[in-house]
Amino acid sequence: MKRFFTTGLFLVGLFNFSGTVRAQSMYDLFLQLPAYCTPGLNNSGRKSLIKDTEYTVTASKEEDEIDYTIDTVTKNYIAYEFSNSKGRGTNENYELKRFKFSNGKSFVLFSKTGDPRVHSNKYILRAYDISGNSLIENFQSFIPEDLDYAVFLKFGTPDSIRTYLEKTSYYTFDLDARSDDKVIYRIIVKSEKDEKWLNGNTMVFNWTGTMFTNTLLFRKDDQ
Repeated sequence: MKRFFTTGLFLVGLFNFSGTVRAQSMYDLFLQLPAYCTPGLNNSGRKSLIKDTEYTVTASKEEDEIDYTIDTVTKNYIAYEFSNSKGRGTNENYELKRFKFSNGKSFVLFSKTGDPRVHSNKYILRAYDISGNSLIENFQSFIPEDLDYAVFLKFGTPDSIRTYLEKTSYYTFDLDARSDDKVIYRIIVKSEKDEKWLNGNTMVFNWTGTMFTNTLLFRKDDQ
């Protein structure tokens, strides 16, 4: 079955957002994240991670220990990751980014992407209202939740190619630390030759203050 994706506007209901904008740092917001956002790491551990930028979650067996690292921090963005101390298992990468509405209120997007070598095509993208000193999950569809490889395909791509790309490509979100208003969604194909079946390899979502708009284009990894 062919799938179609219309590039357009994704409206956000401003009336569903409450709370007063506070001068909170990204570390403050990091501490407010739900428990699933830092597996095995409690609030005390989060504070130690902030202080030292590295933290190990100990376990009865050394091979089960988890190493956390804070990678990048800016005024409106923070990225961190965890991996097994012995290099076994999966690596998980997390991002948190703050966006501002035209009316001055703010919300954050949280994303999790797994190691594509192990968890191809797995990601989480969720939104949270900033309400006082709490984050409250918002279920509005800021960005469609069912994005996958198919949104990049040219119309009329043969079913055999679609099946091949579904099995061999992976896709991920990048909340883009270099910008204040962008979210990047990209596909990585097995070979550059496979890009001939794509309309683009990157979908850029731009936050306007009231909604996200999106553009599909080709970008190199370093762009």
